[in-house]
Amino acid sequence: MFKKLFAIAALVSIGSGALYAQAPNNTKNHNVTITVPDVALLKIEGADPTLAVVAPTVAGDPVSVTGVTNSDKSLQYSSTVATSGGDMARTITAAITAGTVPSGFDLKVSAVIASGGDGAKGTAIGTPFALTGTAQNIVTAIGSCYTGTAAGNGAVLTYALAFKGAYADIRYNASDVITVTYTLSDN
Repeated sequence: MFKKLFAIAALVSIGSGALYAQAPNNTKNHNVTITVPDVALLKIEGADPTLAVVAPTVAGDPVSVTGVTNSDKSLQYSSTVATSGGDMARTITAAITAGTVPSGFDLKVSAVIASGGDGAKGTAIGTPFALTGTAQNIVTAIGSCYTGTAAGNGAVLTYALAFKGAYADIRYNASDVITVTYTLSDN
């Protein structure tokens, strides 16, 4: 009986030494480098709008801009922002860069963030403001996001005509083409 116990103890002792000797060599590691690109892409989707002042049908009535709006355009964008520093958010601005709004009128724009995409798509300026030659915010606080590319995704723009100043300032013309430029930039 003593010989059997001695043999078992000897085998366990030899086996545990072999297992222990292998323990320091059963783990290996290596490094993985992950690179995330700086992305700032902007696209304007949809047909160019035409806004027409409505002529009166009865003598003595004024021209009208009531209901003269267009929401066919949207801003679609993709963005990745830095983890710290000045590139943690982006803004889209709008400005008239060519053409002149007809005398007596303002060309106004507003935006609404539509469904689609994912991430921090920003905050749209929903109150219409008059476009000028100076860049003004239309979407702020854009983080890492994408808006989607389907029609109506992104920041849907609504253009509207509004009277500016006195009615006597209105001048007719065949048409004026206005170029509005949108810029996606770091804050």
